[in-house]
Amino acid sequence: IIFPDKECQAIDLVVDGELLYLLVSMKGGDSWIWRVGSAAWGEDPTILRTGAKDEKAYALARSGLGKTAICGTAPSPGMLVDTIDGRVWPLFGVPIELDYIAPDDPQQKTHVFDETLRDCEFVDERLVAVGDVFGQHEWGPPKPPMRTRPLLVEMDSQSEPVWHVDGLGPGNTTQGSISTLAIDSEGRYITGLHTCGDTCDQQGEIRIYEPGGKLSWLLTLSANVLPPRDITWSPAGYVVFSSAEITGQWSSKFLVQAYVPEQYEPAWTFAKAEIPTLHLGRAVAVGPGSVVGGGVG
Repeated sequence: IIFPDKECQAIDLVVDGELLYLLVSMKGGDSWIWRVGSAAWGEDPTILRTGAKDEKAYALARSGLGKTAICGTAPSPGMLVDTIDGRVWPLFGVPIELDYIAPDDPQQKTHVFDETLRDCEFVDERLVAVGDVFGQHEWGPPKPPMRTRPLLVEMDSQSEPVWHVDGLGPGNTTQGSISTLAIDSEGRYITGLHTCGDTCDQQGEIRIYEPGGKLSWLLTLSANVLPPRDITWSPAGYVVFSSAEITGQWSSKFLVQAYVPEQYEPAWTFAKAEIPTLHLGRAVAVGPGSVVGGGVG
């Protein structure tokens, strides 16, 4: 038990050797603030960084050389069109401020999109973050609507962030958001996301991107499967995600499903409900010879 005298919620966890790195949200006064700390098993955490009011942290990542990143959002400075910017905080020092500029914007305007980083991972010492960008992505007339688009951004300490924001299509797809990220054995980016039209009836997808942001594989999930809540890579050579299979208006099955890239039928499926009620897989992990899913029912 950590912080037994505080109102506290877990966000993310990274294990590095004998140390645990913990990202939590803690009630302070009339608001919630994020905090990150480290601890050996059974010890009280040492707090290493605390967020400010209205900052939101969604994910924690740590590289092989010990570089740590906390990914999320923070309020945009001043009275601007957008309200939030993407943010990456190190354990110590100045955060990286992320402000997307649409490549087709003739005026290259800053602070006109809301960027949210929902997950991040290191590939060697390069940080990869995913999420979504909200704003006016097309240009009129007539004035196009404000839309949310899937976001992937690559960052290293030697150059400016490289943005990848998927555009319109296929079909009637106009919007989407990436919620979860994993790295496969070749260093590719495995993402779990949803897409939809302007009236957003979410369609679950898995997309794999090559380093550099090129899309290498897209899988549309069955209509009765909710978008992935968590995703990981198995050394057996497949993608595994956790979610739910809808079985009725008020019922669903806990779902963990695996796909071999470039194949469009599941390698295997685990779907279970003890009784006809709501179940949801929210986490998945792969270990030697086993796959473990966690969630609610």
